Amino acid sequence: MLLSDSTIKAAKEANLIDYMLTYHPDCVMDYYGIRDISHDSLVLYPDSFCRYSTGEVKDSIYYLVHYQGYEWRDAVLKLKKFSESHPDESPMARCFSGKKTESHFYKPIQTNHINSIREYLHYERGISLPTIDTLIQQKKIYAATAPGYGADYVCFSNSHMGFYSLRNISGEGMPKLLFTKKPGGFWWFTTEKPWQPDNLIERLACPMPVYSMDTPIYVFEAPIDAISFYELYEEPGIYTAMGGLKDTALDKILNAFPIYKEDHRLYLDRQVILAVDRDGAGDRFSEKHNQFERIKPTGKDWNEDLTFSA
Repeated sequence: MLLSDSTIKAAKEANLIDYMLTYHPDCVMDYYGIRDISHDSLVLYPDSFCRYSTGEVKDSIYYLVHYQGYEWRDAVLKLKKFSESHPDESPMARCFSGKKTESHFYKPIQTNHINSIREYLHYERGISLPTIDTLIQQKKIYAATAPGYGADYVCFSNSHMGFYSLRNISGEGMPKLLFTKKPGGFWWFTTEKPWQPDNLIERLACPMPVYSMDTPIYVFEAPIDAISFYELYEEPGIYTAMGGLKDTALDKILNAFPIYKEDHRLYLDRQVILAVDRDGAGDRFSEKHNQFERIKPTGKDWNEDLTFSA
């Protein structure tokens, strides 16, 4: 019997860290985050994992199947059950429960190495200095360090969601890092101006700043590709990055930027354009979400296109 999309979605919403600490505490270790004990570069997140030695980023179901030996169906059903219940914790899970904020989530430390990230983004990634400075001013990027991982990073920050995607700029340490406080975190920026009604009654119906209904959402894998696409085309838009290919992040993005219409209601029908990498994984993700338009870079990704055109 086939499993429904809602069942699979519920499974992906389970907290992978809590699941592993509850049912497989002997398979993980606590070292600058919760890691797979057999692969010390594989870091678990609430909704996914990243194996930094290979750059592999996948969801919780994939992790249980490929690293814990589950059958796919069993992985989906057990994660779904876990997401809908509150099972008794193992002793190891209980020992972590009092310090989850400290152990499971790590916010990169800001440094004053602004010139280093400006030089990296401009000379190695082809981003213009005015765009870099705008993103710094908006607190969308900052210079960071992550003790235990590496000394110098550019951090792409969505502090509201507790989402931090890092790129190493020194050549020493982990090349890429991702810290996300909750499942479905993402990074975003826009050059469009938000709007709110002047009328008090209408403002109650529209409590958040919104963007013009003509402004589409572009969805990328990595922040650097979102910025690169903007540099190439300067299209009006809301530029978002999932930190990989993540259904939960896409769901959050779809709900984050409603349209306010003349009937004083918010609607979630903004145009969405997938701009993921030109590769097999990007193809499969786009086919799964084929209700959305897709645009492809000429090369593997949009930063490759940008640096090639420079």
